[in-house]
Amino acid sequence: PYRGLERAPRNGCQVYLTIDMGLQTIVENDLDAAMREYTPAKATIILMRPQTGEILAMANRPNFDLNLRAEAKPEEMKNRAIIDMMEPGSTFKIVTAAAALNEQKVTLNSVIFCENGVWNVGGRPLHDHGHKGYGDLSVQDILVHSSNIGAAKMAVMLGEQKFYEYIRRFGFGDRTGIELPGEIRGMVHAPRSWSKISITRIPMGQEVGVTPLQMLLAMATVANGGTLIQPRIVKTVVDDKGKALGVLKPTVVRQVISPQTASQVAFALRGVVSKRGTAAEAAVPGFTMSGKTG
Repeated sequence: PYRGLERAPRNGCQVYLTIDMGLQTIVENDLDAAMREYTPAKATIILMRPQTGEILAMANRPNFDLNLRAEAKPEEMKNRAIIDMMEPGSTFKIVTAAAALNEQKVTLNSVIFCENGVWNVGGRPLHDHGHKGYGDLSVQDILVHSSNIGAAKMAVMLGEQKFYEYIRRFGFGDRTGIELPGEIRGMVHAPRSWSKISITRIPMGQEVGVTPLQMLLAMATVANGGTLIQPRIVKTVVDDKGKALGVLKPTVVRQVISPQTASQVAFALRGVVSKRGTAAEAAVPGFTMSGKTG
Protein backbone atom coordinates (compact mmCIF):
# COMPACT_ATOMS: atom_id res chain seq x y z
CA PRO A 1 0.00 0.00 0.00
CA TYR A 2 1.06 3.63 -0.61
CA ARG A 3 2.41 5.38 2.41
CA GLY A 4 3.22 9.06 2.62
CA LEU A 5 6.21 10.44 4.45
CA GLU A 6 5.32 10.48 8.12
CA ARG A 7 6.67 13.06 10.51
CA ALA A 8 6.47 12.90 14.25
CA PRO A 9 4.50 15.79 15.76
CA ARG A 10 6.58 18.65 17.13
CA ASN A 11 5.83 21.00 19.97
CA GLY A 12 5.45 24.64 19.02
CA CYS A 13 7.81 27.44 20.01
CA GLN A 14 7.45 29.94 22.80
CA VAL A 15 7.34 33.62 21.81
CA TYR A 16 8.53 36.05 24.48
CA LEU A 17 7.39 39.66 24.19
CA THR A 18 9.25 42.86 25.05
CA ILE A 19 6.23 43.95 27.16
CA ASP A 20 7.07 44.64 30.82
CA MET A 21 4.03 43.53 32.83
CA GLY A 22 4.70 45.99 35.65
CA LEU A 23 4.82 48.93 33.24
CA GLN A 24 1.84 47.58 31.28
CA THR A 25 -0.21 47.55 34.50
CA ILE A 26 0.74 51.16 35.28
CA VAL A 27 -0.16 52.24 31.72
CA GLU A 28 -3.56 50.48 31.86
CA ASN A 29 -4.38 52.13 35.18
CA ASP A 30 -3.23 55.58 34.01
CA LEU A 31 -5.26 55.23 30.84
CA ASP A 32 -8.37 54.37 32.86
CA ALA A 33 -7.74 57.42 35.08
CA ALA A 34 -7.33 59.68 32.03
CA MET A 35 -10.56 58.34 30.53
CA ARG A 36 -12.41 59.13 33.75
CA GLU A 37 -10.92 62.64 34.06
CA TYR A 38 -11.07 63.87 30.46
CA THR A 39 -13.64 61.51 28.85
CA PRO A 40 -11.97 61.46 25.40
CA ALA A 41 -13.45 59.43 22.53
CA LYS A 42 -10.23 57.39 22.37
CA ALA A 43 -6.78 57.25 23.91
CA THR A 44 -3.48 55.42 23.44
CA ILE A 45 -0.31 55.10 25.50
CA ILE A 46 2.88 53.46 24.21
CA LEU A 47 6.15 53.09 26.11
CA MET A 48 9.30 52.31 24.16
CA ARG A 49 12.98 52.05 24.97
CA PRO A 50 14.53 54.45 22.42
CA GLN A 51 17.92 52.70 22.21
CA THR A 52 16.54 49.24 21.37
CA GLY A 53 13.06 49.80 19.94
CA GLU A 54 11.53 47.47 22.55
CA ILE A 55 7.86 48.22 23.23
CA LEU A 56 7.55 48.01 27.02
CA ALA A 57 3.83 48.79 27.22
CA MET A 58 1.01 49.51 24.80
CA ALA A 59 -2.66 50.11 25.58
CA ASN A 60 -5.74 51.63 23.94
CA ARG A 61 -9.18 52.84 24.92
CA PRO A 62 -11.89 51.90 24.20
CA ASN A 63 -10.94 48.25 24.74
CA PHE A 64 -12.73 44.98 25.49
CA ASP A 65 -12.58 42.00 27.80
CA LEU A 66 -10.42 39.37 26.09
CA ASN A 67 -12.46 36.65 27.81
CA LEU A 68 -15.64 37.94 26.13
CA ARG A 69 -14.34 38.40 22.62
CA ALA A 70 -17.66 37.49 21.00
CA GLU A 71 -19.31 40.49 22.67
CA ALA A 72 -16.67 43.02 21.57
CA LYS A 73 -17.55 45.75 19.05
CA PRO A 74 -15.12 46.41 16.14
CA GLU A 75 -14.30 49.88 17.54
CA GLU A 76 -13.15 48.28 20.80
CA MET A 77 -10.91 45.72 19.09
CA LYS A 78 -8.69 48.16 17.18
CA ASN A 79 -5.05 48.48 18.14
CA ARG A 80 -5.18 52.24 17.70
CA ALA A 81 -1.44 52.56 18.27
CA ILE A 82 -0.84 51.26 14.74
CA ILE A 83 -4.22 51.25 12.98
CA ASP A 84 -5.57 54.75 13.70
CA MET A 85 -4.48 57.76 11.68
CA MET A 86 -4.52 61.23 13.20
CA GLU A 87 -3.31 64.73 12.46
CA PRO A 88 -0.37 65.02 14.88
CA GLY A 89 -0.83 68.76 15.44
CA SER A 90 1.93 70.59 17.27
CA THR A 91 3.80 67.43 18.31
CA PHE A 92 4.93 67.42 14.65
CA LYS A 93 6.92 70.63 15.27
CA ILE A 94 9.79 68.45 16.53
CA VAL A 95 10.27 67.33 12.90
CA THR A 96 10.25 70.91 11.60
CA ALA A 97 12.70 72.19 14.21
CA ALA A 98 15.01 69.16 13.90
CA ALA A 99 15.15 69.59 10.10
CA ALA A 100 15.92 73.34 10.28
CA LEU A 101 18.61 72.80 12.93
CA ASN A 102 20.14 69.85 11.10
CA GLU A 103 20.36 71.80 7.83
CA GLN A 104 21.94 74.66 9.81
CA LYS A 105 19.26 77.12 8.70
CA VAL A 106 18.89 78.11 12.37
CA THR A 107 20.44 77.59 15.81
CA LEU A 108 18.48 77.30 19.07
CA ASN A 109 19.21 80.98 19.71
CA SER A 110 18.21 82.23 16.23
CA VAL A 111 15.42 84.81 16.55
CA ILE A 112 12.39 84.60 14.28
CA PHE A 113 9.73 87.31 14.13
CA CYS A 114 6.38 85.66 14.84
CA GLU A 115 4.24 88.46 13.39
CA ASN A 116 2.50 89.28 16.70
CA GLY A 117 0.13 86.37 16.21
CA VAL A 118 -1.15 86.63 12.62
CA TRP A 119 0.80 85.93 9.42
CA ASN A 120 -0.89 86.18 6.02
CA VAL A 121 0.53 83.63 3.59
CA GLY A 122 -0.96 82.56 0.26
CA GLY A 123 -4.02 84.70 0.97
CA ARG A 124 -4.84 82.91 4.24
CA PRO A 125 -4.08 84.02 7.81
CA LEU A 126 -2.02 81.73 10.05
CA HIS A 127 -2.66 82.29 13.76
CA ASP A 128 -0.72 81.66 16.95
CA HIS A 129 -2.41 80.67 20.20
CA GLY A 130 -2.15 83.14 23.06
CA HIS A 131 -4.16 86.34 23.38
CA LYS A 132 -1.48 88.68 21.98
CA GLY A 133 0.55 86.30 19.85
CA TYR A 134 4.35 86.61 19.86
CA GLY A 135 6.88 89.08 18.48
CA ASP A 136 10.49 87.90 18.32
CA LEU A 137 11.03 84.33 19.58
CA SER A 138 14.16 82.19 19.66
CA VAL A 139 13.91 78.78 17.98
CA GLN A 140 13.96 77.25 21.45
CA ASP A 141 11.02 79.41 22.55
CA ILE A 142 9.09 78.63 19.35
CA LEU A 143 9.04 75.04 20.64
CA VAL A 144 8.44 76.01 24.28
CA HIS A 145 5.46 78.23 23.42
CA SER A 146 4.47 76.11 20.38
CA SER A 147 4.33 78.97 17.88
CA ASN A 148 2.66 77.95 14.60
CA ILE A 149 4.10 80.96 12.79
CA GLY A 150 7.64 80.26 14.02
CA ALA A 151 7.38 76.64 12.87
CA ALA A 152 5.99 77.70 9.48
CA LYS A 153 8.85 80.15 8.93
CA MET A 154 11.44 77.44 9.68
CA ALA A 155 9.83 75.18 7.06
CA VAL A 156 9.86 78.03 4.51
CA MET A 157 13.61 78.42 5.15
CA LEU A 158 14.07 74.72 4.38
CA GLY A 159 11.95 74.72 1.23
CA GLU A 160 9.29 72.19 0.27
CA GLN A 161 11.52 69.40 -1.05
CA LYS A 162 14.00 69.42 1.85
CA PHE A 163 11.24 69.60 4.45
CA TYR A 164 9.44 66.67 2.78
CA GLU A 165 12.69 64.63 2.81
CA TYR A 166 12.99 65.04 6.58
CA ILE A 167 9.35 64.04 7.13
CA ARG A 168 10.10 60.81 5.27
CA ARG A 169 13.45 60.31 7.00
CA PHE A 170 11.69 60.38 10.37
CA GLY A 171 9.58 57.45 9.09
CA PHE A 172 6.28 59.16 8.30
CA GLY A 173 4.45 57.66 5.33
CA ASP A 174 5.99 54.20 5.93
CA ARG A 175 5.00 51.29 8.14
CA THR A 176 7.38 50.84 11.08
CA GLY A 177 7.49 47.06 10.55
CA ILE A 178 6.49 46.14 14.11
CA GLU A 179 5.39 42.47 14.41
CA LEU A 180 1.68 43.24 14.77
CA PRO A 181 -1.14 42.87 12.22
CA GLY A 182 -2.93 45.71 10.48
CA GLU A 183 -0.33 48.48 10.67
CA ILE A 184 -1.00 51.41 8.30
CA ARG A 185 1.46 53.77 6.58
CA GLY A 186 -0.25 57.00 7.49
CA MET A 187 -0.55 59.76 4.89
CA VAL A 188 2.19 62.05 3.60
CA HIS A 189 1.66 63.89 0.32
CA ALA A 190 4.60 64.69 -1.97
CA PRO A 191 5.31 68.42 -2.56
CA ARG A 192 3.91 68.26 -6.11
CA SER A 193 0.42 67.92 -4.62
CA TRP A 194 0.87 70.58 -1.90
CA SER A 195 -1.18 73.77 -2.05
CA LYS A 196 0.32 77.28 -1.71
CA ILE A 197 -0.22 77.16 2.05
CA SER A 198 0.87 73.55 2.73
CA ILE A 199 4.43 74.64 3.59
CA THR A 200 2.94 76.69 6.47
CA ARG A 201 0.37 74.10 7.65
CA ILE A 202 2.34 70.82 7.58
CA PRO A 203 5.04 72.15 10.00
CA MET A 204 2.39 72.34 12.73
CA GLY A 205 1.04 68.88 11.99
CA GLN A 206 -1.87 69.57 9.64
CA GLU A 207 -2.38 67.91 6.22
CA VAL A 208 -0.44 64.82 7.41
CA GLY A 209 -1.74 61.56 8.88
CA VAL A 210 0.35 59.61 11.39
CA THR A 211 -0.11 56.68 13.75
CA PRO A 212 0.62 57.07 17.47
CA LEU A 213 3.55 54.63 17.05
CA GLN A 214 5.07 56.70 14.21
CA MET A 215 4.90 59.84 16.35
CA LEU A 216 6.46 58.03 19.30
CA LEU A 217 9.22 56.79 17.00
CA ALA A 218 10.05 60.34 15.89
CA MET A 219 10.37 61.43 19.52
CA ALA A 220 12.43 58.33 20.37
CA THR A 221 14.76 59.19 17.48
CA VAL A 222 15.44 62.56 19.13
CA ALA A 223 16.06 60.76 22.44
CA ASN A 224 18.39 58.26 20.74
CA GLY A 225 20.88 60.72 19.29
CA GLY A 226 19.11 60.99 15.94
CA THR A 227 19.18 57.26 15.16
CA LEU A 228 15.87 55.69 14.11
CA ILE A 229 15.45 52.16 15.51
CA GLN A 230 12.78 49.76 14.26
CA PRO A 231 10.20 49.15 17.00
CA ARG A 232 9.62 45.55 18.07
CA ILE A 233 7.37 43.61 20.37
CA VAL A 234 8.98 40.14 20.08
CA LYS A 235 11.99 39.67 22.35
CA THR A 236 12.93 36.05 21.63
CA VAL A 237 11.53 32.85 20.14
CA VAL A 238 12.45 29.68 22.05
CA ASP A 239 11.97 26.08 20.87
CA ASP A 240 10.47 23.31 23.02
CA LYS A 241 13.91 22.35 24.34
CA GLY A 242 14.48 25.86 25.67
CA LYS A 243 16.93 26.86 22.94
CA ALA A 244 16.63 30.43 21.65
CA LEU A 245 16.14 30.55 17.89
CA GLY A 246 18.10 33.78 17.63
CA VAL A 247 17.93 36.80 19.91
CA LEU A 248 16.58 39.81 18.06
CA LYS A 249 19.10 42.66 18.09
CA PRO A 250 18.07 46.30 17.68
CA THR A 251 17.65 47.14 13.99
CA VAL A 252 18.98 50.55 12.96
CA VAL A 253 16.83 51.99 10.18
CA ARG A 254 18.84 55.17 9.49
CA GLN A 255 20.56 58.19 11.01
CA VAL A 256 17.86 60.85 10.67
CA ILE A 257 19.61 63.87 12.21
CA SER A 258 23.06 64.36 13.72
CA PRO A 259 23.65 63.59 17.42
CA GLN A 260 24.30 67.33 17.96
CA THR A 261 20.93 68.26 16.44
CA ALA A 262 19.16 65.57 18.50
CA SER A 263 20.63 66.90 21.75
CA GLN A 264 19.67 70.48 20.79
CA VAL A 265 16.06 69.47 20.13
CA ALA A 266 15.93 67.42 23.35
CA PHE A 267 17.31 70.40 25.28
CA ALA A 268 14.71 72.76 23.82
CA LEU A 269 11.93 70.25 24.61
CA ARG A 270 12.90 70.37 28.30
CA GLY A 271 11.51 73.89 28.34
CA VAL A 272 8.12 72.56 27.19
CA VAL A 273 7.88 70.49 30.38
CA SER A 274 8.68 73.46 32.63
CA LYS A 275 6.81 76.29 34.34
CA ARG A 276 7.08 78.47 31.20
CA GLY A 277 6.12 75.73 28.72
CA THR A 278 2.85 74.23 27.48
CA ALA A 279 3.30 70.97 29.43
CA ALA A 280 4.13 72.17 32.95
CA GLU A 281 1.81 69.49 34.41
CA ALA A 282 3.84 66.70 32.78
CA ALA A 283 6.96 67.48 34.81
CA VAL A 284 8.10 64.70 37.18
CA PRO A 285 10.07 65.89 40.23
CA GLY A 286 13.61 64.53 40.27
CA PHE A 287 13.68 63.68 36.54
CA THR A 288 14.84 65.60 33.49
CA MET A 289 11.96 65.45 31.04
CA SER A 290 11.55 66.47 27.41
CA GLY A 291 8.15 66.56 25.74
CA LYS A 292 5.87 68.24 23.23
CA THR A 293 2.18 69.06 23.43
CA GLY A 294 -0.24 68.82 20.54
